[in-house]
Amino acid sequence: MWDSTGHRHLLAGGRLTGRFGVDVTPESLVRLGNALASAMPRAAVISVARDAARPSASAAEILMGSLTASGSDVRDLRVLPMPVLRHDVELSADAGVMVRSIPGQPDLIEINVLDSRGRPLDEARSRAVERLYARQDFRRPLATDVGARIQATSVVEDYCDSIRGSGTLHGVADSPVTVVVDAGGGSAGSALPLLLGHAGIDLVLLGGRADEGRVHADSAQRKQAIRALADRVVATRATMGIYLDPAAERLGLVDELGNVLDEDRTLLVVLDLVAAERRGGRAVLPVTTSRVAEQVGEFHGTGVIRAAQPELSAEVADALLVADGLGGFAIGSGSRHLDGLAACAALIGLVGRTRLTLSAIDARIPRTALLRESVDVSWSARAAVMREIHLAAASMDHDVTLGVRSIESDGAWCLVLPDPHDSRIRLWAEAPSIGRAQEIIGKWRAMVVAAAGE
Repeated sequence: MWDSTGHRHLLAGGRLTGRFGVDVTPESLVRLGNALASAMPRAAVISVARDAARPSASAAEILMGSLTASGSDVRDLRVLPMPVLRHDVELSADAGVMVRSIPGQPDLIEINVLDSRGRPLDEARSRAVERLYARQDFRRPLATDVGARIQATSVVEDYCDSIRGSGTLHGVADSPVTVVVDAGGGSAGSALPLLLGHAGIDLVLLGGRADEGRVHADSAQRKQAIRALADRVVATRATMGIYLDPAAERLGLVDELGNVLDEDRTLLVVLDLVAAERRGGRAVLPVTTSRVAEQVGEFHGTGVIRAAQPELSAEVADALLVADGLGGFAIGSGSRHLDGLAACAALIGLVGRTRLTLSAIDARIPRTALLRESVDVSWSARAAVMREIHLAAASMDHDVTLGVRSIESDGAWCLVLPDPHDSRIRLWAEAPSIGRAQEIIGKWRAMVVAAAGE
């Protein structure tokens, strides 16, 4: 299935990606459905959802037919965002499948396989599916044992009820809150009015209709949509603006002045809001994000734990906040998954209760310069490069939680990390000023290039 693009594994992190009609063909989708069903217990229930793109609809139909033919019951959720699928899997299914396209790359399709907890399929189960796929050792049920296709109902309503029941929106009705939300042309537009409509919030919804064109939007089109959102925030004198990705897993913020916060500032603002209200607990953050987070957490009495993959960390169970540094958040000790819709509701509640503007919250958080770069190296040189980087950092204060993070005497730092999916070496540097950050990242980039010898 994946020979044409050279993938080592069929499922990597519970996810497979390929060009529709080239890497992902009807024949390979049938085999994948057979393998997934055969790896599950007999009469297992699998929830299947998709986005609004036509390739996703076609692939989902093939997968559902294959799953039922192999003896599994299928809950057909049709077009729904990933957080709603996760919730349905936890309540009503043994596994889940999300079929979606990749923004900016309309020829690519992504299939995510979830376990019964709504998490990506772990490595052991992924390898079991791969073995069945390769050997074509599939379950062949009798006609009486063929699975049923269930048209699931009230899935979005059940999800919204669970979010509202968590109390994240309490107190919002006591303060006038106007929020402009851009659903990104994804299926979150159908859930937002249900989620926020009974909380006394004035909601201005943009991109609320499932739109294949928005799903395939490139970076320039996304920036244009965010700018339009910012203009609408100013025009309506809204409290804040929120933009969601088409899968509703990640979000970004716009303050009441129309300023678009980048991913780093969004994380710090969210951390400040959560820590200021809870006054304790801990937050789990990635190692690649700003160390200003420790200052924010210390000010409010909240601990900050760094993890290679925060959403999969063992600390998630009782964390007040989990973030991936890319706009994905799980807010509240009961949240186990990155959920843009739930985070949207939680942030509206936090801002409504704090009575401070987003611009004021952003202004009180220290600013630094955080730079990112990457260097292309050959696969064969990666180990030698990281060995040289480790030796160079040995005489300094350094951290090897993920990659090698060297810490300068003035507190500035640089992280050197090999990309897990391609041959690039990625670098992050943070310093009090842009000039200092450029100096540090330039020094370590030169070491990478010299060690690669290319």
